[in-house]
Amino acid sequence: MYEWYAFFLLSILPLTMLVQFFWSRRKLHECARQFDGPPALPIIGNALSFNCHHMKIFQRVRKILNRWPQPPRLWLGPRLILFFTNIKHVERIMSSTKLAHKSDLYYKTFSDYTGNGLIVSSGAKWKEDRKRIQPMFSLKYSFCKIEMIHRYVDVLVSNLENLVDGDLHDIYPIFHTCCFDINAEIVYGLQLDSQRGNNMDISHAIEKAYQLVYERMVKPWLLFSPIYHFSRNKVERDRVKKIMWDFGTKAVAASDERLKNLQHDNYHEQMPIVDQMNQSIVNDGMVTSRDDMIYQLMTLFTAAEDTMSITSSILVVCFGMYQEHQEMALKEIHDILGPEPRDVTEDELRDFKYMDMCIKEAVRLATIAPFIIRKCIEEMQIGEYTIVPGSEICIPIFDIHRDPEHWENPEHFHPDHFLEENVKKRNPYAYLAFSAGPRSCIGKHIALVALKTIMIRLLTKFKFSAPGKMPDLKFHADISVRLRDGYNVKIT
Repeated sequence: MYEWYAFFLLSILPLTMLVQFFWSRRKLHECARQFDGPPALPIIGNALSFNCHHMKIFQRVRKILNRWPQPPRLWLGPRLILFFTNIKHVERIMSSTKLAHKSDLYYKTFSDYTGNGLIVSSGAKWKEDRKRIQPMFSLKYSFCKIEMIHRYVDVLVSNLENLVDGDLHDIYPIFHTCCFDINAEIVYGLQLDSQRGNNMDISHAIEKAYQLVYERMVKPWLLFSPIYHFSRNKVERDRVKKIMWDFGTKAVAASDERLKNLQHDNYHEQMPIVDQMNQSIVNDGMVTSRDDMIYQLMTLFTAAEDTMSITSSILVVCFGMYQEHQEMALKEIHDILGPEPRDVTEDELRDFKYMDMCIKEAVRLATIAPFIIRKCIEEMQIGEYTIVPGSEICIPIFDIHRDPEHWENPEHFHPDHFLEENVKKRNPYAYLAFSAGPRSCIGKHIALVALKTIMIRLLTKFKFSAPGKMPDLKFHADISVRLRDGYNVKIT
């Protein structure tokens, strides 16, 4: 008798919990019925579609986007992901303060390495952090760094000279170390000299972190702590995180020494970001702790160096494949600087309109973040769709940047997309390379200054050639979109 009673209790308890789970999520399922998408299994949803190597995940997501009517939906385990590519919908999403909250999907993965930094924080903390940090990346501050950038580009030129008149070569590792050094000095105030092979442990650790974050983000079983705790990803995460944390701690200690010995006021205009944050602790108490400061620095650094590395590399590939645009960019350089190579000044840099167009076009084609994912925290209307709290909204930037409705020549490198008259005709939310709305990129100015400075110097020294055209290239993604087979060019 008692055995049957115990068996009944043990049977009914899991069933009750399961019913309660689905009942609590009934509005999500009602919301999902407004959208088409691939058939989903109970509990795990479409997770099995992503049980593959991380380099194939990006293309599988794109296949779903292209196969199902817009906007499609996807279940990643219990998470409902809604994809919006219609620009009117995108504008509504990106401009809404109600949808300024980053997805928990991002929080659980990024926060392993960057804590509650600017990329993942939401609400009052995000508003306070952004208000404090954004002025540190002003246009004036960006121009102050031109001389320093030239110093690192000199080493880049020297490294590229070793490849002149050789075969096709993947230039990304060379550009990556240059951009890594530039951003290490801007953000951390450290001179790493990684272009000469020094301090490579932190560079390798961050590259590994990108892969681990993306893999956990798209494999729902890794979001469950009991499973993740015993996975190889957890072991790798702990190793990588320690390297990154030790690096940040070292930078803050060096900042303490610099500020202790500070002797002149003019230094403030040149201060690395770490010193500016450090001063805010002493003077304003605006950063709550040293730990928070280290996380914020790692957030800023990883976002900046990855953006510059990928964009400079893909732009060289584009110039190599589309020689006419390389020649036009070089003509602009000669028109402004004259025929003899020399360093560009702040005033001259502002005049490089065509180079600016080329950089923006390269980022359109190889947008850094493949997706933007936001969390719905209250019911709202997006077009004819009612979105409920708990749903995740995804903006697939890569595909929006290739929509022929907004781009005259969507699959090719075509800088005329950014002629003033073309920009005026286009909805501004069709171009999301630096995001848009309240959470737009705060490092846009310094990225453009650095990229223009690098490319002006390189085009006066080298000519690049690359086989094929943009549609021939294959992309994959971790946190960022990258070329699958490398950034291969020939240099003369």
